[in-house]
Amino acid sequence: MVNYVASFALVIVAVISPKLYSQGTLLYGLEKANSPANLQRRQAPYNFELKLADKVRNCEHVHLDKTSGYALLSCNPTRDVWNTVMGIYNNHDKTEGALYLYDYAGKHPENDELREIKLMDYPHAGKDFHPLGLGYHAPSNRIFVVNLSKERRPRIEVFRLHLAEAAATFIQSIKHVHLPSPNSIYAISENSFYATNDHYFPHRQNVLLNQIETFGALPISTVDKVTFSDTTVGIKTMARLPFPNGIVRLNDTAFAVASTSSASVRLYHEDKKSGKWIEKESISVRMLPDNLSVDEEGTLFIAGHAHATSITKYAKTRAECNTPEGSKTQKCKDLKSPSMVASWTRREGVKEIYTDDKYGAACTAVRDSKAKVGIISSLYDRGLLVWKE
Repeated sequence: MVNYVASFALVIVAVISPKLYSQGTLLYGLEKANSPANLQRRQAPYNFELKLADKVRNCEHVHLDKTSGYALLSCNPTRDVWNTVMGIYNNHDKTEGALYLYDYAGKHPENDELREIKLMDYPHAGKDFHPLGLGYHAPSNRIFVVNLSKERRPRIEVFRLHLAEAAATFIQSIKHVHLPSPNSIYAISENSFYATNDHYFPHRQNVLLNQIETFGALPISTVDKVTFSDTTVGIKTMARLPFPNGIVRLNDTAFAVASTSSASVRLYHEDKKSGKWIEKESISVRMLPDNLSVDEEGTLFIAGHAHATSITKYAKTRAECNTPEGSKTQKCKDLKSPSMVASWTRREGVKEIYTDDKYGAACTAVRDSKAKVGIISSLYDRGLLVWKE
């Protein structure tokens, strides 16, 4: 029996060794080339301006509603002490997570530029609201928000948005055993959406397996189609890949999904008859991609973290460095987390828009091509970095 076990173990090692070698080479290359000391800083020839630095921070997701001229923001200062994706768990009784409307296009001069969305009938407001990814279905005014709650299983919160009033009515929470680590959402209808699960083994459940999955870039986590009603939740797995993160519809027949640990964006063809996804292409990027977006011209925008060690250290020190005392220490002053934002089209390939650590930990980039305005948000930094072309 021992011989069979040993033989099986050797087979497994033989199968995964080439993958581990190539993954190690990839991560080492990014670590060396994109360290703060070696980073090749670049900016597209646009006007970049930091906005709302005194009003918002830790805004993981931005969704542009171009019809209204509002950007929907998902922001969570409590991420400093509670980030289940990166293994940060500090006790806390209150949460500062919130959703906002940002009048990026200047269409609503009668209102403040930034308005916090009042969450009505929501039992977890101020207590257990840790917003991450956000999806919006404009025809039904439905907002879907990933909530990395203190409960064992994360929730996806469903709201009905009232734009004029800057308010949202809570409808229901969605939890499911096959949604172990929801991260990003793409809304399909008022009762369906696609969700990425960043890990098959969430950090809270098994740290060792979580780290093996992450650094081994194991293609075992899922992109799922979620369909729900008041009483039921249906899950259909569309794809499996390493560390699925941001998701967006690229065109009528294709979806793009960020694979963070493999430093790539996967393109999937959607078969209209069967509904199945087929991976067609992988776009390599020199960062750990986070969220994705597509503008009206069909350009794909990719935001992410240029240096894995830096974003890890940055995340684990925010609770200390965002205190009045900690912010004055040399350690906190020196810590940086390089950002990278790029665009991709089939014609021009990957083009870097912003590579720097002045605005760090970038996680989302969106663009209104008609207004010639782009917005970059950060997992941990203050404000939004807005560019104008």
